[in-house]
Amino acid sequence: MATKTYLKTYTNVELAKQNLLSRKRISLLDYKLPKDMQNKNKEIFKKNLSPYQLVSKIIADVSKNGDQSIKDYCNILDGSILDSLIVTEAEFDQAFKKVNQSDIDAIKFMATRIKNYHEIQLKHGDRDFFQNGFGIKVVPIDTVGVYMTGSMTALPSSIIHTATPAAVAGVNSIYGITPTDSSGTVNPYKLIAARFAGIEKVYKASGAQAIAAFTFGTESIPQVDKIAGPGNIFVAMAKQQVNGIVGIDALYGPTETLVIADESADPEICTADILHAAEHDALAIPILVTNSKDLAKSVTKLIQDKLKIFERSDVIELSLKNGGIVITETIDEAVDLSNIFAPEHLCISTNNAESLIPKIKNAGGIFVGEGTPEVIGDYTGGISHVMPTGGSARFSSPLTIYDFQKIISIANIHEQDLAKLGPYASQIAKMEGLDAHANSIDVRLEKIHE
Repeated sequence: MATKTYLKTYTNVELAKQNLLSRKRISLLDYKLPKDMQNKNKEIFKKNLSPYQLVSKIIADVSKNGDQSIKDYCNILDGSILDSLIVTEAEFDQAFKKVNQSDIDAIKFMATRIKNYHEIQLKHGDRDFFQNGFGIKVVPIDTVGVYMTGSMTALPSSIIHTATPAAVAGVNSIYGITPTDSSGTVNPYKLIAARFAGIEKVYKASGAQAIAAFTFGTESIPQVDKIAGPGNIFVAMAKQQVNGIVGIDALYGPTETLVIADESADPEICTADILHAAEHDALAIPILVTNSKDLAKSVTKLIQDKLKIFERSDVIELSLKNGGIVITETIDEAVDLSNIFAPEHLCISTNNAESLIPKIKNAGGIFVGEGTPEVIGDYTGGISHVMPTGGSARFSSPLTIYDFQKIISIANIHEQDLAKLGPYASQIAKMEGLDAHANSIDVRLEKIHE
């Protein structure tokens, strides 16, 4: 009986570019749900609503009816009964009692590491300056809302990685909002993470209704200036639709990891990196690019041998179908392919791995050498694990303190400066047919020369 191969191997690079490394632009406007979810929505809303239309309806309803719409949608869509949308201090206290001290200490250690990293980042960040009459003032955003993703699952790392840079940047008020279980209870690990991350208050709501609540404010939930944090497809759609009314960090898609490896790489480590990348969810994309056919064969065999030992092997198996192994002639060619794909995570397992760093143009994060697992970045390394996906690493960055600061331009010039700059500005205004613009300068120049 033939052994099942979970990860497809491409020996033709052009074929790999077309079928594995090409970025198919997915419009959230046209996104279609699986059939079972479409049928469920039709049953609930008595009409065929596309996901985008459903999100628009939820946003409009929350904007109009506030708390009641949030409670209704959380009940209809999640089966959650929410008597109150506010997490109380008693619930925080109970969370710390439920979780063992060792786990609390681990979350606190992670929070401290991430805070320290971003404090160093702050020292090297933008600074106020004023020179020759012009400059900038750097100020933090006033209020930020953090979407605390996950309902049944707990992702304390995501909460800390999202909220901590906001806290270090100096944001005045940071609020969290989180899905709950059916009884309206928040996973205790999330509340512990929120407390260590500097989140002031936590509220209960999921999906599009949570994003709408932070956008417009309700009787219980405050309106914020910017919303941050990853979530499911409904969260992404909602963030896209409210962008401009409120600030958003980014639109996040399925996670992705690309490993560049040569003949010196340890097959077990490469396999571990591929399997961990695939464990996130069924839409994750794990890719190995190597110039070694022997390594490719070894990794394929090890995946076959090890897959079933993991608790989430069913998820890993589905995810592996999205990925593949690409065999190149050289490592430089592998780097070129990586830059085309622009992965969220790039792991380098080669001889003299550091020498490849200058060649990397597009990646959310680079994990250099076999001693640096990507997972360390997910948890206790310090760098943000909230990174650009879907090829957006070509033009965007991981979440940092800069996402929670803004720059205000300042102009404060003396008469002699206006006498020098003004005539040219007035001349250009007249070129553009804007006489009133020119006049605003000219009246000042006349007063200078009186």
